[in-house]
Amino acid sequence: METAERRGRLREHVRTLEGNKLETFEAQALGFGVSENRSENLLNTLQTALGQWEQLDAVYAFSDFEVVDDSQFQQPELNYWKSDVAGYQRLHNLLRQHGVKLYLGTVEHSPVRGLAEVAHRSGGGVRTEH
Repeated sequence: METAERRGRLREHVRTLEGNKLETFEAQALGFGVSENRSENLLNTLQTALGQWEQLDAVYAFSDFEVVDDSQFQQPELNYWKSDVAGYQRLHNLLRQHGVKLYLGTVEHSPVRGLAEVAHRSGGGVRTEH
C-alpha cells in the first residue's frame, strides 16, 4: 500500500473518533515498537502523552503495523518498530497505573501478538480494516 493511501486511511480512523464526539489529542511516534531501548517508539511516546494529558482513559494507536527488522537499518538502534518482553511489561504497567485502555487500529497488517495481548489485557483491543 502506498504511503499516501496509508495516511489517508489513518486520517479516516481519527475522523471517526472525532465524529463520535470523542476529544482527541494527537501524538506521533516514529514506530509502533514497545522497547525501552528506542526513544521515539510507541512505548515512550505514550508515556510522554500520559504525562501531558492526565485525563486520558483510552488511547487509540493507529499504524500499518508493518514489521521492520534490524537488518534494514545501518544503525539497528534506530529501529523504532522493535519490541521486547521488558517493553511489553512496561507498557502493561503504564496502562494499568493510569487506568488507560489501549486500542490498536490498523490499515494494513495485524499488530504483533505481544502488542495485541497488551491491548486486550488493558480492556481495549484491536480493530483491523485490511
